[in-house]
Amino acid sequence: MIARYSETQIVATVERLTVAQLRIYVASECLRPTEEDGRLVFSDADVARAELLLDLSESYDMDPDALSLVVSLIDRLHNTRREFKALRLAIEDLHSDAQSTVREAYVRHRGR
Repeated sequence: MIARYSETQIVATVERLTVAQLRIYVASECLRPTEEDGRLVFSDADVARAELLLDLSESYDMDPDALSLVVSLIDRLHNTRREFKALRLAIEDLHSDAQSTVREAYVRHRGR
């Protein structure tokens, strides 16, 4: 079951988070909750992201625009890792000769 949090619940769950900070993170699209019946609904991923945003904000004194950029880069990195994992699994499904061909081509093209 997927946990769902209201604005009040996410602020209670993430102890350092204030309602004002939460609203700034939503306005700057650092957090992207869903909306149901006119109310914001946050997920477990939003809870984790809010904690990360607070850590970055406190440790590096980052403003919401900088946080948005960093979180965007982190998202892109995670997506790239997911894509590479899928590619690796697809290559593992190939016959060993085809796997060797792919490895050789990779070595030739790496670093270009």
